[in-house]
Amino acid sequence: MSKNEILKAAMKLDPEDRRAIGEKLLESVEEADAQTLSQEQRAELQRRYEEHLRDPKSSIPLEDVRKHVDQRLKELSARSRARAVQRTRTR
Repeated sequence: MSKNEILKAAMKLDPEDRRAIGEKLLESVEEADAQTLSQEQRAELQRRYEEHLRDPKSSIPLEDVRKHVDQRLKELSARSRARAVQRTRTR
């Protein structure tokens, strides 16, 4: 079965099933990524984790990070569109 066929079939599932499949796929990628980390990267992750354990309030909740990233992407997209319009007008 091709990627397109799998995607087409998956899109017919109800949202909860699609979410569950998506989470499983992400987990598999994260596991693969974890296996490809260098020793330095592993040490840095361990250091950050230990820092978090010492001071849990120093971390930023995932939802806050997502909101910030979404807002930043919207800003960048708006700037990009504005530059495209400006280039079109100057031609």
